[in-house]
Amino acid sequence: MMLSAIISIAASVVFVVIILLVRRVWDWLDSAVRVIYNTMGAVLPTVLLIILLTIVLFFYFCTGAIRYINEISRSVNRIAKGDLAITVPIKSHDEFGELAQNINDMTEQLRRSAIQQREAEQTKSELITSVAHDLRTPLTSIIGYLQLINDEPGLSQETIRRYVSIAYNKSRSLERLIEDLFDYTRFGNSEIGIRHNIIDMCGLLTQLADECYPLFQNAGMKCVLHLDDPILISGDGDLLARVFDNLFNNAIKYGEGKDCDVYAQKQNGKAVFRVVSHGKEIPKDKLDRIFDRFYRVEQSRSSKYGGTGLGLPIARSIIHLHGGSINVTSENGETAFIVELPC
Repeated sequence: MMLSAIISIAASVVFVVIILLVRRVWDWLDSAVRVIYNTMGAVLPTVLLIILLTIVLFFYFCTGAIRYINEISRSVNRIAKGDLAITVPIKSHDEFGELAQNINDMTEQLRRSAIQQREAEQTKSELITSVAHDLRTPLTSIIGYLQLINDEPGLSQETIRRYVSIAYNKSRSLERLIEDLFDYTRFGNSEIGIRHNIIDMCGLLTQLADECYPLFQNAGMKCVLHLDDPILISGDGDLLARVFDNLFNNAIKYGEGKDCDVYAQKQNGKAVFRVVSHGKEIPKDKLDRIFDRFYRVEQSRSSKYGGTGLGLPIARSIIHLHGGSINVTSENGETAFIVELPC
């Protein structure tokens, strides 16, 4: 009986313990379920909101990007049709913005190329017109005088010689024009190479002044040299001699019988030369064009002296080939051509 009672009590205790354990597990599971439910209940609306915003933003940005791509595509089509005034707006700093900037840079380059092409065509047209005009003038005179000789058999020998002399001088002017035009084209296209040698510029100017002495004397002028000796530069002596020979001849033609002053000195690592003539000033509105081809300040005087209108443009091309510059000033009764060369 005691054993049965003890077993019965033990069984009851075990049952109670089992019940308590089950209750404890049930309470724990109930708490866990409540925590999970409460947690999911708070997070779920946030998760749903994030998903919804993601979908909205995705479609928003995709729609904007698609519109921007279509705008870029329309701009490219207009550029392809020749509308170089179009500019693609840069709306961002990402790949699309970089693409738009590249298209704008390309359009600007095309625009500049088109402008340069139009200027080249205009320059070509002006060159042809100028050459035709300057060739026609001496040719007309040559043909006219030769026709007079041919049509008038009774002309005296003196008259014939005079007409032939005029035709000959006109033909030489025509020859100089063609040679200058050929040289101008070669210099403009950089087809002439420079033979660099060490040149004593003071010696070169002295030699040129001596060679031009008869011309200065016939014009009632003197060439007065103001030289800092020595001035040595690296360059092509023949080409530089051509530059200063042209400047000397211009001073003789337009100096109105007054002396020509030539200055040479070193300034700030450069050799600076000034050929100064004294006489009528060049109008300020014509100074900027004086180095243009075929340009003459006074057409009548240039025709009288046989100028081709290419001497100064050729001189400028030669100086530029030497890495220098040439400019002109005209004021207070003095016209000065200033040449700067590296030394």
